[in-house]
Parts: sequence; structure tokens; C-alpha cells
Amino acid sequence: MTSRAVVILLDDEPVAMIGLAYGQDCATMFSNAKPAIEPHKRRMPVLRAIKMAMNLADTCGRDVYAVRQEGTNILPRLGFEHYDGDIYKWQSSRQRSRT
Repeated sequence: MTSRAVVILLDDEPVAMIGLAYGQDCATMFSNAKPAIEPHKRRMPVLRAIKMAMNLADTCGRDVYAVRQEGTNILPRLGFEHYDGDIYKWQSSRQRSRT
């Protein structure tokens, strides 16, 4: 699998990453964050990183799946649609234009 990710730095230390792992027919969005990011979640560098990751999802040419973490609701707010259980799906703009 190939992946692309955006890393968020705080005082030159990585505190979060968000990206895509590309499979043959679909991609998986992943993220990981340290507690140090909590007070900075709504700041512009974090919002830019999310926007960059969503641009990757939108232009990858395949459906993107993500697993919702308990207690969060960000996936629907980003435009992911509920697929099954904790799994959400984003249909890329290239996929949407084919249908």
C-alpha cells in the first residue's frame, strides 16, 4: 500500500497526522493525534491540514473509507456518509463525475 499524509507540528514536534492509504480499488483515511493537539484543534494550521487531507481524498479517484472513533462526529461534518457500523465513506469527485 502507498500512503500520503500531512503532519502537524507544534514547536517543531509532530503532534498529529492525517492521510490516505491507497489500495487498488479504494483508499482508507487515517489519523493519529497526541493529546498536546487538543488546545490547538481549531487553529489555522490544523484546519489547513484537514483541508489538505480532504483534497487528497477528493482527488484520489477512488472511494475513501474511514472508521469513526467513538465520541467524535467529524466524519459527517467533513462530508463522509455513513456506510456500515462505524465505517464512513467519501466518494471522490472523480468517482462522482462517473456516475
